[in-house]
Amino acid sequence: MRLFIVFFLVSCSQIKILNKEGPLLKKEKKEDVTLVLEEDTEQLESTVDLGLVQNLDLVFLGSGFESFGLSQAFKKIEDQRRVIDKIIGKGFGAVLAESYKKYLSSNMIDWVVYKYFKDVKNSDFISPQVYQKEVYRFIDDEFKNKEVRTFLKNENAMMQLGLDYSAEDCLNLSKNSTNETWCFISGVQDRVIKISKNLTMFELSAGLINKDSLVDILEQGKIFFRESFSKER
Repeated sequence: MRLFIVFFLVSCSQIKILNKEGPLLKKEKKEDVTLVLEEDTEQLESTVDLGLVQNLDLVFLGSGFESFGLSQAFKKIEDQRRVIDKIIGKGFGAVLAESYKKYLSSNMIDWVVYKYFKDVKNSDFISPQVYQKEVYRFIDDEFKNKEVRTFLKNENAMMQLGLDYSAEDCLNLSKNSTNETWCFISGVQDRVIKISKNLTMFELSAGLINKDSLVDILEQGKIFFRESFSKER
């Protein structure tokens, strides 16, 4: 198996992951297919059946420290040995998407998140100024490409903080996907919703940002995704 990666220096950059030891090759462009939001979305009461999913597109949507728990999804995706065609994101979700394209490793994502944010005090989690300062430091240190840095800083600017993401955002950002798409958002509750035939939304509750530490938020994400990705055999 081989590794295919295509970088577009816009929000909808793509990544093809077959094996982390393969060469870099350009992926053929696929014909666009528009997804339609079903009137009655289905909330999955137990788990998602991953057995039928082949190639995947991933969408990460979240702003502020409370969205850091979304980083725990990468480990479970790797455990499922899925082929990832495209990763995109908004807000801190864009930072996670670009970080994974850089490192191709959930362990490295855990390490860099902990490295840059472990010393932020609980009381600071609610401060937009602290958030922006630390995230900008992360971006400047980790990404050498100027266009990528500019894009990520714009996605984490003050006016972007506190944005609420929804199923409609998942739908809009995945409208050109021809693959099964998993959309991860930070929200108000832990749930998995089937939005359409090819689109599933994983919503991770933000937690109490003025009380939860970084470790608490990451653990919350780890538990949620472990339960959501479990598959009875």
